Amino acid sequence: MAKIKPPADIIAKRDVLHGTETTREDLVAHGEYFLEVDAIHDALSFFVRADHEEGIRRIVDAAIKDGQAFLLQRIERSHRFEITPEVWRRTAESAEKSGKLRYALTAFERAGDTERANAIRVKLGIAVEQKVLPGTEIVDPTIST
Repeated sequence: MAKIKPPADIIAKRDVLHGTETTREDLVAHGEYFLEVDAIHDALSFFVRADHEEGIRRIVDAAIKDGQAFLLQRIERSHRFEITPEVWRRTAESAEKSGKLRYALTAFERAGDTERANAIRVKLGIAVEQKVLPGTEIVDPTIST
């Protein structure tokens, strides 16, 4: 792996990330550096730009462990990985366990687990989604007739 000098500021980081002279090896090395200093979003930017599957997979694993649903969404938007319902579920469980209820809600929704998403909504004091069958009248109990 190439030895790198970390970018001095955000402009230098942008120049390395999007520079025409930057090699794939340099991008990977910068991604590794940022991962090492726990700048996971910066690491992801460099790994995605380098199309470095191994680095991205390590970030996916870290996101699952830490319950980082929004990081998984970013990875999915990069079109590098499809995040499976099982990965979303495991991420949601990690998020819930660590008290990150909004992350858990997002991940349970993405996993398609409406029941557990609704349980999180209740904890957050958010209205629970209900499925309404066609032809069914919705009655608001707060309105008297």
